[in-house]
Amino acid sequence: MNKMCFSYAVNFNADALQSRLQLEDIMLPSSGFFFSGFTWPVLPVIVGKNHQFSATEMQWGLVPSWTKDEEQAVELRKLSLNAKGETVAEKPMFRNAFKSGRCLIPALGFYEWREVNKKKYPYFIQDVKHEFLLFAGISDTWINPASGEEIQTYSIVTSAANNLMEMIHNTKKRMPLILELKDIENWVFGTDNEALSLVKPCNENMLEANTISVLASKANLERNVPEVQEKYEYPELNIQTLF
Repeated sequence: MNKMCFSYAVNFNADALQSRLQLEDIMLPSSGFFFSGFTWPVLPVIVGKNHQFSATEMQWGLVPSWTKDEEQAVELRKLSLNAKGETVAEKPMFRNAFKSGRCLIPALGFYEWREVNKKKYPYFIQDVKHEFLLFAGISDTWINPASGEEIQTYSIVTSAANNLMEMIHNTKKRMPLILELKDIENWVFGTDNEALSLVKPCNENMLEANTISVLASKANLERNVPEVQEKYEYPELNIQTLF
């Protein structure tokens, strides 16, 4: 699998996001420091209609509308936390969501691991102003035929890594597709070609990256705590090479 971004944080500046996107409201989890996609969390998503944005909640892990049953839904969402931007318009799992369900995923930042001498070191990568990032997303609605329940789900679109993320995500060299504010309308409301033209790594100057403690790697511990984002230095790493 050549994708990434399986965990991120949503303890961003909600007031700043509401002001910039002219949103009425956005519901944030009471604790938003760490969410793993493999727990299928329900998180804030920004959708658009008539060139206006609004906030809603969706479950991470895209389930295409054509999914036939719960068993298939479980298997597909294991593969759909991310969607590779270069092929998102072509792959059967994602193309309908790309054409009709493009959206924005707000985050404070995301977690990634750097491999050095066969050991993995966790990093937290965030907006340099510590406000919010906007990932490009795609969404779809699936109706469970067994229960009639309507489930809205999403996937984070990825791109090739920029120089900063090449050093951190140094095995796969991928990153979330992070959009600048000037580009969000083209992603959500633009033509397919206009949206695809945005599939490229963001300017690394938008981002700040720091090593954090191994707590981020401990799936058996509670990671949704403030401490997971705190800077932690590893003497064996020359982190200055990242900046």
